[in-house]
Amino acid sequence: MILELKRDNARLQRNIGLHIEKNDMSLRCVIPTIYDGVLYFEDYYAQFLTIAAHHGWDDTIKGIVLHSHLEGKALSVAGACNTFVEMVDALSEACGREKGDAAVLKLQSRCQKQGESLEEFSIDIVGLVCCAYSSADAHTLSKITIDAFINSIDDPTVRYLCDYIQNLHDRLEDAYRIVWENLQVATERNNAFVKTHGKPFRKIDLSWVVEKRRKKEECPKLTPKWRGPFLVRRILNDVLVEVQIFARKSCVYHTDLLKHCFSNDLMTYPFG
Repeated sequence: MILELKRDNARLQRNIGLHIEKNDMSLRCVIPTIYDGVLYFEDYYAQFLTIAAHHGWDDTIKGIVLHSHLEGKALSVAGACNTFVEMVDALSEACGREKGDAAVLKLQSRCQKQGESLEEFSIDIVGLVCCAYSSADAHTLSKITIDAFINSIDDPTVRYLCDYIQNLHDRLEDAYRIVWENLQVATERNNAFVKTHGKPFRKIDLSWVVEKRRKKEECPKLTPKWRGPFLVRRILNDVLVEVQIFARKSCVYHTDLLKHCFSNDLMTYPFG
Protein backbone atom coordinates (compact mmCIF):
# COMPACT_ATOMS: atom_id res chain seq x y z
CA MET A 1 0.00 0.00 0.00
CA ILE A 2 2.82 2.39 0.88
CA LEU A 3 4.66 1.54 -2.32
CA GLU A 4 1.56 2.29 -4.39
CA LEU A 5 1.15 5.66 -2.68
CA LYS A 6 4.81 6.49 -3.37
CA ARG A 7 4.41 5.55 -7.04
CA ASP A 8 1.24 7.68 -7.34
CA ASN A 9 2.98 10.58 -5.64
CA ALA A 10 5.99 10.30 -7.96
CA ARG A 11 3.70 10.15 -11.02
CA LEU A 12 1.81 13.22 -9.78
CA GLN A 13 5.05 15.14 -9.22
CA ARG A 14 6.21 14.31 -12.77
CA ASN A 15 2.91 15.52 -14.24
CA ILE A 16 3.10 18.73 -12.22
CA GLY A 17 6.70 19.27 -13.38
CA LEU A 18 5.74 18.76 -17.04
CA HIS A 19 2.80 21.15 -16.67
CA ILE A 20 4.97 23.82 -15.05
CA GLU A 21 7.65 23.42 -17.73
CA LYS A 22 5.06 23.75 -20.49
CA ASN A 23 3.57 26.89 -18.94
CA ASP A 24 7.05 28.29 -18.37
CA MET A 25 7.79 27.94 -22.09
CA SER A 26 4.61 29.85 -22.96
CA LEU A 27 5.31 32.59 -20.38
CA ARG A 28 8.96 32.98 -21.26
CA CYS A 29 8.14 35.50 -24.00
CA VAL A 30 6.09 37.74 -21.66
CA ILE A 31 7.70 41.20 -21.47
CA PRO A 32 6.57 44.52 -19.94
CA THR A 33 4.63 46.99 -22.04
CA ILE A 34 5.87 50.44 -23.03
CA TYR A 35 5.28 53.16 -20.42
CA ASP A 36 5.00 56.80 -21.56
CA GLY A 37 3.94 58.46 -18.31
CA VAL A 38 0.27 58.90 -19.23
CA LEU A 39 -1.13 56.35 -16.77
CA TYR A 40 -0.30 56.32 -13.07
CA PHE A 41 3.07 54.70 -12.42
CA GLU A 42 1.72 52.57 -9.53
CA ASP A 43 -0.45 50.57 -11.95
CA TYR A 44 2.40 49.97 -14.38
CA TYR A 45 4.86 49.19 -11.57
CA ALA A 46 2.64 46.39 -10.20
CA GLN A 47 2.56 44.75 -13.63
CA PHE A 48 6.32 45.20 -14.05
CA LEU A 49 7.09 43.56 -10.69
CA THR A 50 4.88 40.56 -11.55
CA ILE A 51 6.76 39.96 -14.82
CA ALA A 52 10.14 40.55 -13.13
CA ALA A 53 9.34 38.01 -10.40
CA HIS A 54 8.35 35.43 -13.01
CA HIS A 55 11.65 35.85 -14.88
CA GLY A 56 13.73 36.12 -11.70
CA TRP A 57 15.36 39.46 -12.55
CA ASP A 58 17.62 41.26 -10.09
CA ASP A 59 17.71 45.04 -9.66
CA THR A 60 20.33 45.50 -12.39
CA ILE A 61 18.28 43.67 -15.02
CA LYS A 62 15.11 45.40 -13.77
CA GLY A 63 16.77 48.78 -14.32
CA ILE A 64 17.90 47.85 -17.84
CA VAL A 65 14.50 46.45 -18.85
CA LEU A 66 12.58 49.35 -17.30
CA HIS A 67 14.77 51.96 -18.97
CA SER A 68 14.38 50.23 -22.35
CA HIS A 69 10.57 50.27 -22.04
CA LEU A 70 10.19 53.99 -21.29
CA GLU A 71 9.27 56.70 -23.77
CA GLY A 72 7.95 60.24 -23.86
CA LYS A 73 7.48 61.95 -20.51
CA ALA A 74 8.56 58.89 -18.51
CA LEU A 75 11.86 58.64 -20.41
CA SER A 76 12.63 62.32 -19.83
CA VAL A 77 11.98 61.88 -16.09
CA ALA A 78 14.01 58.70 -15.55
CA GLY A 79 16.60 59.16 -18.28
CA ALA A 80 19.24 60.62 -15.95
CA CYS A 81 18.81 57.99 -13.20
CA ASN A 82 21.52 55.38 -12.72
CA THR A 83 19.85 52.65 -10.66
CA PHE A 84 16.50 50.89 -10.63
CA VAL A 85 15.54 52.39 -7.26
CA GLU A 86 16.28 55.92 -8.47
CA MET A 87 14.13 55.39 -11.56
CA VAL A 88 11.23 54.06 -9.48
CA ASP A 89 11.45 57.01 -7.07
CA ALA A 90 11.61 59.56 -9.90
CA LEU A 91 8.69 58.03 -11.79
CA SER A 92 6.61 57.70 -8.63
CA GLU A 93 7.17 61.36 -7.83
CA ALA A 94 6.51 62.65 -11.36
CA CYS A 95 3.78 60.23 -12.54
CA GLY A 96 2.30 58.92 -9.30
CA ARG A 97 -1.32 59.10 -8.21
CA GLU A 98 -0.51 61.35 -5.24
CA LYS A 99 1.24 63.80 -7.53
CA GLY A 100 -1.82 64.01 -9.77
CA ASP A 101 -4.25 64.51 -6.87
CA ALA A 102 -2.03 67.20 -5.36
CA ALA A 103 -1.81 68.96 -8.74
CA VAL A 104 -5.62 68.98 -9.03
CA LEU A 105 -5.98 70.62 -5.62
CA LYS A 106 -3.25 73.14 -6.38
CA LEU A 107 -4.80 73.96 -9.76
CA GLN A 108 -8.18 74.67 -8.17
CA SER A 109 -6.67 77.17 -5.73
CA ARG A 110 -4.05 78.68 -8.08
CA CYS A 111 -4.46 82.40 -8.78
CA GLN A 112 -2.21 85.01 -10.32
CA LYS A 113 0.15 86.37 -7.70
CA GLN A 114 0.98 90.00 -7.10
CA GLY A 115 3.51 91.13 -9.72
CA GLU A 116 3.52 87.75 -11.53
CA SER A 117 3.70 88.07 -15.30
CA LEU A 118 1.20 86.34 -17.57
CA GLU A 119 3.99 84.31 -19.19
CA GLU A 120 5.19 82.86 -15.87
CA PHE A 121 1.62 82.27 -14.75
CA SER A 122 0.72 80.45 -17.99
CA ILE A 123 3.79 78.19 -17.74
CA ASP A 124 2.81 77.18 -14.21
CA ILE A 125 -0.81 76.53 -15.26
CA VAL A 126 0.30 74.33 -18.17
CA GLY A 127 2.53 72.27 -15.87
CA LEU A 128 -0.23 71.79 -13.29
CA VAL A 129 -2.79 70.75 -15.92
CA CYS A 130 -0.41 68.25 -17.55
CA CYS A 131 0.38 66.74 -14.14
CA ALA A 132 -3.24 66.69 -12.93
CA TYR A 133 -4.77 65.30 -16.14
CA SER A 134 -1.91 63.30 -17.62
CA SER A 135 -4.21 60.70 -19.21
CA ALA A 136 -6.31 63.26 -21.13
CA ASP A 137 -5.92 63.86 -24.86
CA ALA A 138 -4.36 66.99 -26.35
CA HIS A 139 -7.68 68.73 -27.15
CA THR A 140 -9.01 68.21 -23.61
CA LEU A 141 -5.74 69.42 -22.07
CA SER A 142 -5.85 72.57 -24.21
CA LYS A 143 -9.45 73.28 -23.21
CA ILE A 144 -8.77 72.76 -19.48
CA THR A 145 -5.62 74.89 -19.65
CA ILE A 146 -7.39 77.82 -21.30
CA ASP A 147 -10.32 77.73 -18.87
CA ALA A 148 -8.02 77.50 -15.82
CA PHE A 149 -5.83 80.33 -17.13
CA ILE A 150 -8.76 82.69 -17.80
CA ASN A 151 -10.51 81.98 -14.49
CA SER A 152 -7.33 82.53 -12.47
CA ILE A 153 -6.28 85.91 -13.93
CA ASP A 154 -6.43 88.73 -11.39
CA ASP A 155 -6.89 91.65 -13.83
CA PRO A 156 -10.57 91.87 -14.95
CA THR A 157 -9.65 93.65 -18.19
CA VAL A 158 -7.23 90.93 -19.25
CA ARG A 159 -9.74 88.28 -18.19
CA TYR A 160 -12.43 89.91 -20.35
CA LEU A 161 -10.09 90.08 -23.35
CA CYS A 162 -9.04 86.44 -22.95
CA ASP A 163 -12.66 85.38 -22.57
CA TYR A 164 -13.61 87.35 -25.69
CA ILE A 165 -10.79 85.79 -27.71
CA GLN A 166 -11.75 82.30 -26.55
CA ASN A 167 -15.41 82.86 -27.46
CA LEU A 168 -14.35 84.19 -30.85
CA HIS A 169 -12.16 81.14 -31.38
CA ASP A 170 -15.03 78.80 -30.48
CA ARG A 171 -17.39 80.59 -32.87
CA LEU A 172 -14.84 80.44 -35.68
CA GLU A 173 -14.43 76.72 -35.07
CA ASP A 174 -18.21 76.25 -35.20
CA ALA A 175 -18.41 78.27 -38.42
CA TYR A 176 -15.58 76.26 -39.95
CA ARG A 177 -17.30 73.02 -38.96
CA ILE A 178 -20.61 74.14 -40.49
CA VAL A 179 -18.91 75.22 -43.73
CA TRP A 180 -17.05 71.91 -43.89
CA GLU A 181 -20.26 69.94 -43.38
CA ASN A 182 -21.99 71.97 -46.11
CA LEU A 183 -19.09 71.34 -48.47
CA GLN A 184 -19.32 67.64 -47.74
CA VAL A 185 -23.07 67.66 -48.43
CA ALA A 186 -22.55 69.61 -51.66
CA THR A 187 -19.82 67.21 -52.76
CA GLU A 188 -22.01 64.19 -52.09
CA ARG A 189 -24.90 65.83 -53.95
CA ASN A 190 -22.65 66.63 -56.90
CA ASN A 191 -21.27 63.09 -56.99
CA ALA A 192 -24.78 61.66 -56.89
CA PHE A 193 -25.85 63.98 -59.72
CA VAL A 194 -22.85 63.00 -61.84
CA LYS A 195 -23.50 59.30 -61.26
CA THR A 196 -27.16 59.74 -62.17
CA HIS A 197 -26.98 62.31 -64.98
CA GLY A 198 -23.38 62.12 -66.13
CA LYS A 199 -24.20 59.33 -68.54
CA PRO A 200 -23.81 60.56 -72.18
CA PHE A 201 -26.87 60.63 -74.41
CA ARG A 202 -27.26 58.06 -77.15
CA LYS A 203 -29.56 57.75 -80.11
CA ILE A 204 -33.17 56.66 -79.30
CA ASP A 205 -32.67 57.50 -75.61
CA LEU A 206 -35.51 59.12 -73.70
CA SER A 207 -34.83 62.56 -72.22
CA TRP A 208 -36.64 65.27 -70.34
CA VAL A 209 -36.40 68.85 -71.66
CA VAL A 210 -36.36 71.89 -69.37
CA GLU A 211 -39.51 73.99 -69.62
CA LYS A 212 -38.71 77.68 -70.13
CA ARG A 213 -42.08 78.82 -71.43
CA ARG A 214 -44.37 80.69 -69.09
CA LYS A 215 -48.10 80.42 -69.58
CA LYS A 216 -50.36 83.39 -68.90
CA GLU A 217 -52.51 83.41 -65.79
CA GLU A 218 -50.53 80.51 -64.30
CA CYS A 219 -48.34 80.63 -61.24
CA PRO A 220 -44.66 79.99 -62.12
CA LYS A 221 -44.27 77.78 -59.06
CA LEU A 222 -47.04 75.50 -60.32
CA THR A 223 -45.61 75.25 -63.83
CA PRO A 224 -43.74 71.96 -64.48
CA LYS A 225 -40.00 72.50 -64.80
CA TRP A 226 -39.56 69.59 -67.21
CA ARG A 227 -41.59 68.36 -70.15
CA GLY A 228 -41.45 65.18 -72.11
CA PRO A 229 -39.93 62.69 -72.24
CA PHE A 230 -38.83 62.98 -75.86
CA LEU A 231 -36.79 60.75 -78.12
CA VAL A 232 -33.16 61.59 -78.90
CA ARG A 233 -32.87 61.67 -82.67
CA ARG A 234 -29.22 62.55 -83.29
CA ILE A 235 -26.03 63.31 -81.35
CA LEU A 236 -24.51 66.36 -83.03
CA ASN A 237 -21.48 66.69 -80.75
CA ASP A 238 -20.51 66.37 -77.10
CA VAL A 239 -22.91 69.08 -75.92
CA LEU A 240 -25.61 69.38 -78.60
CA VAL A 241 -28.39 66.84 -79.04
CA GLU A 242 -31.29 66.83 -81.50
CA VAL A 243 -34.55 65.83 -79.82
CA GLN A 244 -37.79 64.80 -81.55
CA ILE A 245 -40.44 67.12 -80.08
CA PHE A 246 -43.35 66.29 -82.38
CA ALA A 247 -43.80 63.84 -85.22
CA ARG A 248 -42.58 66.43 -87.77
CA LYS A 249 -40.61 68.75 -85.52
CA SER A 250 -37.24 68.35 -83.83
CA CYS A 251 -35.14 70.81 -81.84
CA VAL A 252 -31.49 71.02 -80.85
CA TYR A 253 -30.74 71.40 -77.13
CA HIS A 254 -27.68 71.74 -75.00
CA THR A 255 -27.09 68.78 -72.71
CA ASP A 256 -27.46 71.07 -69.67
CA LEU A 257 -31.13 71.50 -70.65
CA LEU A 258 -31.73 67.75 -70.86
CA LYS A 259 -32.08 65.05 -68.27
CA HIS A 260 -32.12 61.30 -68.73
CA CYS A 261 -35.39 59.42 -68.52
CA PHE A 262 -34.74 55.92 -67.24
CA SER A 263 -38.10 54.44 -68.24
CA ASN A 264 -38.10 52.13 -71.26
CA ASP A 265 -41.87 52.30 -71.76
CA LEU A 266 -42.22 54.89 -74.51
CA MET A 267 -45.96 54.36 -74.88
CA THR A 268 -46.64 55.87 -71.45
CA TYR A 269 -44.88 59.11 -72.44
CA PRO A 270 -46.71 60.77 -75.36
CA PHE A 271 -44.90 63.37 -77.45
CA GLY A 272 -45.61 67.03 -76.79
